[in-house]
Amino acid sequence: MLKLGKVIRIVILLVAVSFVLIGQVVFADDYEPVKSLVDKYHQAGDDNKRIEVIKKFIKTEPKTQEDVDNLRKVFLRKDWDENLFVGSSESMKKIKDPSLDAILIEILKDEKSFVDKASRKDHGNKSEKEVNYRLRNVETIIHKLGEFKSQNAVPVLKEYLSIQGAAYWASQALAKIGDTSASEQIREKAYKGEDVNYGGQGSEEALAVVRDLEDKNKKDQWPKIAKQIIHIKDKKAKPQLKKLFNHDKTYVRWEAAAKFRALADESDVSTIIEMAKNQDHIVRSEAIDAMKKLKNIEFEDELMALLNDGDTFVRTMAAKALGYRRIAKAVPYLEKTINDRELRVREESYIALYILTGKKYEYKGKTVSIEREAERQKAHPSFY
Repeated sequence: MLKLGKVIRIVILLVAVSFVLIGQVVFADDYEPVKSLVDKYHQAGDDNKRIEVIKKFIKTEPKTQEDVDNLRKVFLRKDWDENLFVGSSESMKKIKDPSLDAILIEILKDEKSFVDKASRKDHGNKSEKEVNYRLRNVETIIHKLGEFKSQNAVPVLKEYLSIQGAAYWASQALAKIGDTSASEQIREKAYKGEDVNYGGQGSEEALAVVRDLEDKNKKDQWPKIAKQIIHIKDKKAKPQLKKLFNHDKTYVRWEAAAKFRALADESDVSTIIEMAKNQDHIVRSEAIDAMKKLKNIEFEDELMALLNDGDTFVRTMAAKALGYRRIAKAVPYLEKTINDRELRVREESYIALYILTGKKYEYKGKTVSIEREAERQKAHPSFY
């Protein structure tokens, strides 16, 4: 039976080992508190030593509330030090713990007046460089709060919506958080042409964008409303986007087709085939990109048919897609389009044929650079 003293020594040893192991896990990246780095920077006797501290600062992930509070103190300094500010900003980008959002929110409150003035070109006594660094820092903090899905940040983000230069950042963060309480305010800004993310706020907002683009009473606003299509993230909007493929306005058709392609999955095969027959050549080209994207569906017949399209760009993309998808059945069709009237079609047909057969076909206008591109594409076919 072990004596009490020996048991105590064993327990102490186990605890010590545990702390060492925990330290190895938590501080495996050679962690040093922010305060320590700031102090070292101020104590450094020359520029070389200060630069070494900043290099470490840039690699440091703040892990505690105290760390973030010390970053805040750097940002609040009236005697702006470019190197220290940059080191602090880069360090802040590395924060991974969502529970550290409270002080990030306080930093936004600190900087709100400055951002408001800067958006109105009022720089006060700050240099252009300081203004740009501070604005980028605020943008990064807002983005991070959105990534953290910080509900605590919603009130201050809604305040930032009133600042023209920061409204987009704030609306983007609110969309990521999933808070739609400011949706109507964001819609009004969007429809006035201000740079905000309304379409990405949620399902209702995405559908509203599409409905309003179908509303001829809002025709004068269509150019501004159409800019919101790119922000739509909700796949539930796909049936509505499809309605816009034949819209009166070219820019609406193009935006809708590009967004549909980005959201498309294997449930959209029939729609993609319809897109490939659309009267608008850009809608057809977006269909080709969707075909390239869905690797489990061949689209052989559709792509080969598009080699005969009346538009040069569509034929070019079809040839490229056939090579990218390595569709061997297309070889006889590509052997015809290698004699196409347009050089770009001939070039992509050559590259596709080389990928599929390994043969170097002859065609009018052939160059050494295209031969090199064919070699590169055969080894690593690229989407674009």
